[in-house]
Amino acid sequence: MDFCEAIAAKIAEYDVDAADGGVPGFDAWDRAARDYLEDVRKRLLAGEGAASVYARLKDELPRLEELVEAEEACYTFDWYDDHHYIKIYSGQVQACKAALALYEACEG
Repeated sequence: MDFCEAIAAKIAEYDVDAADGGVPGFDAWDRAARDYLEDVRKRLLAGEGAASVYARLKDELPRLEELVEAEEACYTFDWYDDHHYIKIYSGQVQACKAALALYEACEG
């Protein structure tokens, strides 16, 4: 399985969780992780090399972790949910780490 296929398989796991009868707690965190992985897949399908995507993910992870830390220190108010943004950023961190691990398993 190549990197793009592995990303697609991970996205499919989120799609199963989101479907009726899937995981009842599917929320903004899971949606953000799924959307992040979809963006990674789109870059790969558009012709960006796996190594280039991997390098971008490694560069992006510290920024995402800083966003989570900032939200933990002082939550951004949102009418939808007081913890909405930390869920989004945490989902993105989770997806970024998963994508890095998938690359290392497939290409490394």
